[in-house]
Amino acid sequence: MLKINIGCGNSKMDGWKNVDIFPDVQPDECYDIQEGIREETESVDEVFAGCVLEQVDDLGFIMNECHRILKEDGVLRGYVPSTDPKVMFLDPNDKKFFQEDSFRYFVRGHNLFENYGKNYGYSGWSSVETKINDNGILHFILKK
Repeated sequence: MLKINIGCGNSKMDGWKNVDIFPDVQPDECYDIQEGIREETESVDEVFAGCVLEQVDDLGFIMNECHRILKEDGVLRGYVPSTDPKVMFLDPNDKKFFQEDSFRYFVRGHNLFENYGKNYGYSGWSSVETKINDNGILHFILKK
């Protein structure tokens, strides 16, 4: 079972392949995911993205890369800052902020995907669950 923790930072996970752009955090693999995720198509069971998606330039590309590398029943889970003032603009490196509906742009059958996401070139996920915690962090689970 292959599980990838992209943008691991100092939060490396046992039993996972930890990937980060910064060598100082001593990831298992050090590279920029914005150039592509270095896994074979449909070879990964789960991708974890904790506080990394808000810092990428092209979110659609990274989401499509996660979709590409995940097996048919694979899952992408993680968390991102919401538009809650407690976390919005807290980290000066954040480029994006999310609402509970933001990930619905990636889900097949949802009107946001059908009207926009498909036209943006997003790969269609089968379902999404989201929840914003009391600290303003949006947790998500997307199923391929």
